[in-house]
Amino acid sequence: MSIGINKVILLGFVGKDPELNETGKSPYLRVRLGTTERLPGAGGAFFTRTEWLNVVVYGRRATSLAKILKKNDQVLIDGRIQTTSSTNEFGHKSQATEVIAASVLLTGKVEVESTSVTDPVNDLL
Repeated sequence: MSIGINKVILLGFVGKDPELNETGKSPYLRVRLGTTERLPGAGGAFFTRTEWLNVVVYGRRATSLAKILKKNDQVLIDGRIQTTSSTNEFGHKSQATEVIAASVLLTGKVEVESTSVTDPVNDLL
């Protein structure tokens, strides 16, 4: 029998303040995470692409993170991908793919400024 691995490691920024909810006995935190990569484009110019991901944190970790995690915080997330499907009252089926976080590490704050800053590492590319 073949065994697969479902593991994801993400470094990104929180896109909006996380939402703490409860279902039954366990609290959960919903985090909207943006991961931005710099890619080569036409004519040697670079462009950026941001992927937006839904991350869910369960249990006591969710309650603790809800107190400190804010929009624009940079986080490192270790977890797994999970897809769920549901049907609404009108019979429409939908699927949602989320990252279920096993650990979340707050790595810093992202300062948003209107001025351009050069990046010496990426300038070498």
